[in-house]
Amino acid sequence: MKKLCAILFLLLSTISSINGQNKYKLKDIISYNKLVYDMEHNSSSEIYSLTENDIFNLIKNSNKDYHLIYSFATWCRPCREFFPEVLQLIKMRKNVELYIILIEKDNSKQLYNTKLFFDRLNFDKPLFCVSNYEKGNWRKSYFKFINDIAPNHNEFGLSLSLVFDKHSRLLYASTHIESKTEVKQNLNSIFNL
Repeated sequence: MKKLCAILFLLLSTISSINGQNKYKLKDIISYNKLVYDMEHNSSSEIYSLTENDIFNLIKNSNKDYHLIYSFATWCRPCREFFPEVLQLIKMRKNVELYIILIEKDNSKQLYNTKLFFDRLNFDKPLFCVSNYEKGNWRKSYFKFINDIAPNHNEFGLSLSLVFDKHSRLLYASTHIESKTEVKQNLNSIFNL
């Protein structure tokens, strides 16, 4: 009987640890300067909870001239397909900072899988997940976040690219109507100014 109890205890412990490994807890932003440093030196791959005020504080504390905000979800095919091109575009330009905004439920298995996706790509920059405005409704949270940072921009979906200058002025906002080629051309024209 004792052996059976011990085996059950070990089995339950293993199952709970496996379940715990399939979740990821978002980090809070403690210091904008530290996070900007980590972004500029590719020294962190954590996922942080983010509000519209956080994004503007990160831009304000950065030394970069341009800030590309790219929305991403692992279940979004256009996001996955365009992301390598976004990375290639950014790697060629030292004056552009990339912010990946994840469209995932916080503390979810999906968020954990997203972290694994970026780890496999050796993407060593912090990632961001929109803080829940509407608990349990990622769509409302995402749309509210985009409307807060890019007011009056209504033609967007996922795989969105927003470009801000170092003064937090919105220079470009892609739409769901544009092709990947058009978005890439627009980004190139902004970054080559």
